[in-house]
Order: sequence, then C-alpha cells, then structure tokens
Amino acid sequence: MRKWINDDNSNNLNFSLVEELSGKEIVYLSGAYKHYLAVSKAGHVFCCGSNDRGRLGLGKDISKVFSFTEISSLREYDI
Repeated sequence: MRKWINDDNSNNLNFSLVEELSGKEIVYLSGAYKHYLAVSKAGHVFCCGSNDRGRLGLGKDISKVFSFTEISSLREYDI
C-alpha cells in the first residue's frame, strides 16, 4: 500500500510505502482532506488523519493519528 504525499503544494503526486499496511490486502480505500480509511480483505478497518471530535472512531482523547491504525471497535462487525 502506498500513500499520496504532496509536500510542495504542487500538482505533482508522490507516493510512499505505508509500512503499517504492508502484508494486508487492502480492498477499499477512502479519503478526504483530513481523514483516510482502508479496509482489508479480512474485514479490518484502518484509519489515519484528524480524529477531531472522535470522527475516526478511536475515542475523543486522540486528536490525530499519523499512521494507519485499526479501529478495534469495528472488529465485532462483518465488513
């Protein structure tokens, strides 16, 4: 899995390896300006980005997540 990085505010796309998703078969990916979600073939959901008001599902004590982290509260669901 690779993520998009735009360091210089240009229209150039640069990609880098997302180590924390290495070895996981990602079947769905969604993102916006501040939030990113990835779903593995096994049904695990990973998030990254701003957790303002708990929007990533990680509770309200965490403001930002800089690397993809599994949303453990979704483990009980078939995704």
